[in-house]
Amino acid sequence: MRRLLAPAVFVLVLATPPVSAGVSPEDFARNPDVLRTRISPTGEYLATLRVVDDKRVVAVLTFPDMQLKGVMSFPGRNQVLSFRWVNDERLVGSVTRDFGRFEFLSPSGELFGMNADGGRGKHLFGYRAGADTPSATRGAVQQYASATVIDPLWDDPDHVLIQVRDWTFGKSSPVEAVRMNVYSGRLSRRIRAPVPDAQLVTDNDGNVRFAFSNDDQFNTVIHERNPETREWRVFSKVPFGDAGLDPLAIAPDGRIWVNTARDDGPLGLYLMDPKTQELTEVYRHEFVDATPVVEDDDGNVWGVRVVPGLPDIVVLDPDNPAAALREQLRDAFPERFVQVLNGTKDGTLQLIGVTGDDSTPEVYVFDREQRNLARLFDSLPWIDDARLSEMRPIVFRARDGVTVHGYLSLPRGAGDAPAPLVLMPHGGPHGIRDYWGYDPYVQVLTTHGYAVLQVNYRGSGGYGPHFQKLGYLEWAGAMQDDLTDAVHWAIERGVTTAGRVCIHGWSYGGYAAAMSVVREPDLYACSVPAAGVYDHNIQYSDADFARYTRWGDNYLDQVIGPTPEERRLASPIAHIARLKTPLFLVHGEEDARVPVAHAHAFLEALEKAGIEAAYMEKENEGHGFFKEENRVDFFKALLAFLDRHIGPGAEVAEAAPRSPKVSERRPRVQVERATGRS
Repeated sequence: MRRLLAPAVFVLVLATPPVSAGVSPEDFARNPDVLRTRISPTGEYLATLRVVDDKRVVAVLTFPDMQLKGVMSFPGRNQVLSFRWVNDERLVGSVTRDFGRFEFLSPSGELFGMNADGGRGKHLFGYRAGADTPSATRGAVQQYASATVIDPLWDDPDHVLIQVRDWTFGKSSPVEAVRMNVYSGRLSRRIRAPVPDAQLVTDNDGNVRFAFSNDDQFNTVIHERNPETREWRVFSKVPFGDAGLDPLAIAPDGRIWVNTARDDGPLGLYLMDPKTQELTEVYRHEFVDATPVVEDDDGNVWGVRVVPGLPDIVVLDPDNPAAALREQLRDAFPERFVQVLNGTKDGTLQLIGVTGDDSTPEVYVFDREQRNLARLFDSLPWIDDARLSEMRPIVFRARDGVTVHGYLSLPRGAGDAPAPLVLMPHGGPHGIRDYWGYDPYVQVLTTHGYAVLQVNYRGSGGYGPHFQKLGYLEWAGAMQDDLTDAVHWAIERGVTTAGRVCIHGWSYGGYAAAMSVVREPDLYACSVPAAGVYDHNIQYSDADFARYTRWGDNYLDQVIGPTPEERRLASPIAHIARLKTPLFLVHGEEDARVPVAHAHAFLEALEKAGIEAAYMEKENEGHGFFKEENRVDFFKALLAFLDRHIGPGAEVAEAAPRSPKVSERRPRVQVERATGRS
């Protein structure tokens, strides 16, 4: 019998019991009390995405008395990925599975509908849809396809516009925009995308206007649809990494808000005439991308977001009421970032998100009529904010003159004394960057005496297409040099001392943690690669995006190299003979993005070379650890490993002098006792 996505029955405890604030590994490993909050269009309900017993669920509360009204939850390993209000009383949620860190949740492509009171729950779309409905009832039908809501169609309370991607065509899947009934799941009015695997975008009137895609060569292609003639035309086509024209919104006069870059600079914000394609520059930052735009409830652009160090919104239309509100709220929360999450359709109530680096995220409600601001949730009330560290923007010049930005977090109260340092390169690597804000993976280290350095090395996103392209074919080269130069920058400024530096990261950061210690074997006292790429030939054949997309192989060809030998030379596993740094490897058994075969191959090669390494592998985990108990285990093991090698009682080895070249001598191998799999 087919198992349906009927709501699971369980008891949801809403009130958070009194807790003593702390900064233990258990504190930082706990899931946030609230992941996402949205108020209903009438203001009668609050929907909150929470994690209960390691499962993501949506709890609907009455407002303002905050009484539980309904719960959206699924059985087995199914859980809620995200949700949105689609009319005054109804929610539509998307379905996911329970592996991977929150950033890497894997959607199943299914949609589920539920009223605020928990009634009329229905599996609306997906390969299990329709099985909970009698055959005589017209409505949802089983489809081997994925769907996402792309427009709520506020003027039509019974329908939303969804994007449907058919699974049956393999790597070249047709995409359609389809109107879906939010109560029955019935589909109508299909619009076919001009190319396979496109992402469709609508305008303020719910018309499908743009289709974003990558062709077989990983060129970025954007098509525009004329809502009158219903014909598609190529709006922009650029090679991977080049600056194209990225449409963001439609202005009232018909011009299109676009991002593009000029003169090797960052993405700026422009207004483009769709007939002449003439561009009018509206705003461009000196060195970071100006995106995304910020709109009011009617779709009018009033600002654009930039993150040069701390995040900010540049106001473009100071007369817009939403801009005025945001400026008032910013004054109420100095040194924190404030943004409107959503509001009621009459604009009376607004949900406000407040984030900081040394404080946990909070959600407030602002009543425009009463001019009253009240806190609804602290997402992590058990964390002691008074012991969290500031995240300071830093900048340095790499050895070849390239300007590199990043963040430095120091243990609170450490003063000017040098601290043991953890270099934490971000994942991605391309199109991704580190941002200012609360990060449990940083704070668990700083609250235990370690400084953390995060570097937006060349190849990172956020600093323009040219800066990103500087990292192509340089995964094992200049990108690693940027990390090396960052460590020397920290040593020269007294942030840390030579011999008390460890490197740790996830995904590409895990790759960098392995590659850096074979390129600079005397610089690091230890290394903790997590979910890392160690053999690019494994990635080329087994990674999910290489297996299931048209562009995966070409992407790797352009950023790593097109030949097996180039991929081998860019792989840490090929340079194990240079390794002398103690290693602690971490991986999830079900990792699809970077398969666990990487870790197994690396460990086997280490064993053949007579090198031992600590290793932690967790079952039923993907590209990161989702379960709290596994994050607790990891944090404790990480801190113990760091304490042993760069902590207060660790023996400090003399670091090698700074040099842009890698030493050619064969290093003496130092070993770390293996702990075995967890």
